[in-house]
Amino acid sequence: MKKSTYNAIIVIFILVAGATAAIYFVPSIVLSADEKVNSLLKETLLRLVAAAIGVFFTVTTPAKVVLVPKIKKLPKTLLLTLPCFAVALANFPFSALISGSAVVERAELIPLLALECMAIGVFEETFFRSMFQNYIAARFAKKKNCVFITVVLTSVGFSAWHLLNLLSGASLGGTALQLVYTFLLGIMFSYAVIATGDLWLPIAMHAIFDFGGALVPNLGSGEFQDTVFWILTVSVGVACGVYVFIGLLRAQKKVDALNAQSADV
Repeated sequence: MKKSTYNAIIVIFILVAGATAAIYFVPSIVLSADEKVNSLLKETLLRLVAAAIGVFFTVTTPAKVVLVPKIKKLPKTLLLTLPCFAVALANFPFSALISGSAVVERAELIPLLALECMAIGVFEETFFRSMFQNYIAARFAKKKNCVFITVVLTSVGFSAWHLLNLLSGASLGGTALQLVYTFLLGIMFSYAVIATGDLWLPIAMHAIFDFGGALVPNLGSGEFQDTVFWILTVSVGVACGVYVFIGLLRAQKKVDALNAQSADV
């Protein structure tokens, strides 16, 4: 890509991003008379622009290889990441919806909420699990335990990113809890990229997890995190944590073997 073309695209992105942010943050701009629809539309628009920017900057870096879907390897990669997808699915309010303790009142907005969650997944994964993780991996490539260093630092950055929720009025306690589980989710997403070389799998996990957690709070009412929810979440989370740790150990051994070979040459 020519530098002039690249610069022009960046300028366009900045202008579009600025306009989108203005639509989101200026209360007087109304996209729908329905308050819920208006809020969801503005949030989705902002996240779609952020996702587009994330994809654009990723394809300009060496990390762009993870954006190429590994279609032929999909059955194998899905099997490798099945415990991770189980964690994402466990965040759905299955038991609460079945028992009636929670209800979805605006089912017609489910596609729009799903689109917003996918956009969040694309933006955050292109930034943290492609560009940021790739930078950290290159920086510590020759260090001992480089895989674990990369995963931990990437996940710390991902977790800290959610401190911005305090600016939107989130409680300190709720944000502290979010910092913990986003750190753990970050480790899981990083493992998925390392194990498969495919960014679309953690994007899908991320979107599924966010959608499950946002369904009742955004489009319904009731208590969705019941006893069954927590039992399922904890049990699946612990099992996945052990699985991911073993997977990262294997990845570290492979890197150590490659480093040893290159040192002998």
